[in-house]
Order: sequence, then C-alpha cells, then structure tokens
Amino acid sequence: MQEHEKALNSIAVYIRMNPETMEGMQLRKFLWSLYDSQELINLMRFYGRLPLGIRNLVQTVNDAAISGILQRTDLHRALVVSGEFRRREFARASEESINHFADVEATMVMLARTLPPCKGSQCIGQLLENFEEVKRVLLIEQNKPARPEADPDEGCPF
Repeated sequence: MQEHEKALNSIAVYIRMNPETMEGMQLRKFLWSLYDSQELINLMRFYGRLPLGIRNLVQTVNDAAISGILQRTDLHRALVVSGEFRRREFARASEESINHFADVEATMVMLARTLPPCKGSQCIGQLLENFEEVKRVLLIEQNKPARPEADPDEGCPF
C-alpha cells in the first residue's frame, strides 16, 4: 500500500469517527473537492485549522493529487470507508437553513426590484435563477426518506 493510500485510509477512518467535528467537516469537503470538484476549499485556511497529524495526512494526499498518482478509485474507497456516500445521499437541510435561505432570497428579490437597470441588476437576476435551482434541490432533498432502506456501504469490500 502506498503512502497516500495509507493517509487516505486514516483520513477516512477519522471522518467516520468524527464526521460532525470542525476537522471532520473540513476533511469531508477536502475529499469531495478531490473526488468531484463540487466542494471548494481554501487550502491555506484548511491546513491552518488542522492538528499537525491530520495536516501531514492531508499534505500526503494533496501531494499525490498534484503529482498525478492519486486515483479516483482511491478517493472512492475513502469516501465509502468514511461513510460519506451514505451521508450525502441521505443528508437534508434543516428547517432553519431552509427558512434562512428563503429570507435571503426575499432580500435578493427586493434588491432586484429597487436597482435601476445595470450590470449589477443583471448579476442579481442570474443569482435569483440559481436560487430557484437551489430551492428546487433543497425541497427535493426534504422529501428524502428519513432512514435509508438499505445501507449503501453494507457489503462493501473496502
């Protein structure tokens, strides 16, 4: 097993045991950013917030990614071991988050109505279109089952 694979495995185990800690959430974002580029992180801030041992693991994985030896299958295995695929599949936004989102959207709508036609108003219009898509996704996620019918990690050989 290569050094980056050992580091990934250690990160995955850490996430599995501590998914909701600040470090666990940052590590989750880190893995997803490498896996599908859907999460973005500021590496300088990220490194600064991690304990030294975890920082060294992240550095090893990041070095492997930069050098091209980190494989998507390595990341997939780490996301399975950490429970991230299951967690993401059944995650839901809280009522508080959805209410906050609605408040922000209402503020954006009011701003769009009061701005004169300009580049800024066009950008706000684009943001509101994106808000519609996010709202649609959040509402779909609200209707997810509370518990998985089957554990997607169960029976995984990793």
